[in-house]
Amino acid sequence: QNYCEYNGYDDYWCNQDYVDYLNDWYKDDWYLKVTADSWTTQAKEIFGKMYGWCGTWPNWEMCPDQPKPWKMKDLKAKYISDWTWDDWDLFWDALYDWWYTGYDYNNEDDQTNWEDEYNYEDDFDIDAELELLLAGYDEEDCLNYGYYWDNANQSCGTEWVDNSGSETLVTASGETLNYSTGDVTQTLTTTTDGVSTSVTSTGRVSTLDNEFDDEIDTSVSGYSIINRYNDSHRSYLKIETADEADVQILQDSEAQHFDIGSSSSQNNITIIQTD
Repeated sequence: QNYCEYNGYDDYWCNQDYVDYLNDWYKDDWYLKVTADSWTTQAKEIFGKMYGWCGTWPNWEMCPDQPKPWKMKDLKAKYISDWTWDDWDLFWDALYDWWYTGYDYNNEDDQTNWEDEYNYEDDFDIDAELELLLAGYDEEDCLNYGYYWDNANQSCGTEWVDNSGSETLVTASGETLNYSTGDVTQTLTTTTDGVSTSVTSTGRVSTLDNEFDDEIDTSVSGYSIINRYNDSHRSYLKIETADEADVQILQDSEAQHFDIGSSSSQNNITIIQTD
């Protein structure tokens, strides 16, 4: 009998994979708190796996700016096996302060030791599998998973990139709303590395820098819901997701375009609301 069978736990969650996870967890815990007596590279890696708030289960890891006990002024002189309850309180307080406020723990050493800062990360060179994974991330996924986005190369990586010279800025000018057809005429100017290009077009598009944009709500199974409200007008649409639609909403000086589906069978829906 394994752990799950012995305790009579349901096999939909307590299965061999879970038993393997527990075995690995206890093995790591033993190394971290019994075998090791200092912050070795392996100890830091295991600590991140157990107490890191980035990554995914079961391979958690330390976030780049998460308080690290081997750098905290009040804790770095002690190894984890020597921590008292007060030491644990220091760590958890720092962690929660960082998580909820984004504020760096104020008891961290003011002097940056670059060797300590990067020693841990340097031990884990990017491998081919991770490289392939990162190649499939767009900017949103890249940043959400704790990696770094390279604007110039439009790529995701594990090292910080200075994007200060490669921002892409899009501005709109001469936006004209047609309150008969719902079309928008606009000139979009894209500036990258100091080079600007402008394109003027007319179509079912959104105006730039809207204040009242809505997102399609798909929380109701089988439906796509739009509920756009600009303090004066409300447009509420509940569309079966299978019924693809091209939706254009004009409310006073703002226009917003929605796509439900992407095939040529989309039905055009135009709503115009203005005083």
